[in-house]
Amino acid sequence: MSNYLIWTNSVTQSASGEMIAVVELKPTNISQVSSGSMDFIQEISDALHLPLQVKDWSITPFRSAYYSDYPESDDWEDQFPLCWRITLTGQRKYTQHSDPDILPTFLPLTFDGYDSTWHPLQEPPVSPECVYVAMGVSFGMRVTGELASQWAESAWPRASVETISSTFSRSSGTLIRLDLGPVNLERQYYEIASIDERLRGFGLLTRWNQVKLRMARLTHGES
Repeated sequence: MSNYLIWTNSVTQSASGEMIAVVELKPTNISQVSSGSMDFIQEISDALHLPLQVKDWSITPFRSAYYSDYPESDDWEDQFPLCWRITLTGQRKYTQHSDPDILPTFLPLTFDGYDSTWHPLQEPPVSPECVYVAMGVSFGMRVTGELASQWAESAWPRASVETISSTFSRSSGTLIRLDLGPVNLERQYYEIASIDERLRGFGLLTRWNQVKLRMARLTHGES
């Protein structure tokens, strides 16, 4: 079994040739992420086939119902699993052939890396206070930042809004990401849970497994 599932959110390049990649990791077993070792971060880049020689990185832990495999659980840790958003920065690796465009991925890759800076015995107690991100995917219609901001205003007015669009097979989709900032998942449980209901009301799929099934249907020509 792999240690993580990993998604690519964006890959950009500056005029100076510096590349910036943003990815998200979800653990599939006990392994977690701390400050990140150079080997671990470069392995992430290589696993995603990014032409990137990593020089620096930042890691932000967050929780999200979108990545839950157990949404019906009574345990808030299962409903809102811990994940990590990692920004990798470095120089582009140049090859004899031009690299294809790297698109965001709504389906994850498995990743078997291990962060040597993480030590189970040194982990702090699990806290309900965390950064929370609500997410949903729309298929067939490109959701503009303006429309996503309108949705966010009705769901959580203080949220920071990001839209991530991608194309695949015979369709396209947009991931809407609402960063709520720090919350307390025990005290604000019902407020947080209601956001998913609002996003579903806009026609969004609010679980990555739902997105996986929809993409499989689209790939096979089903509606």
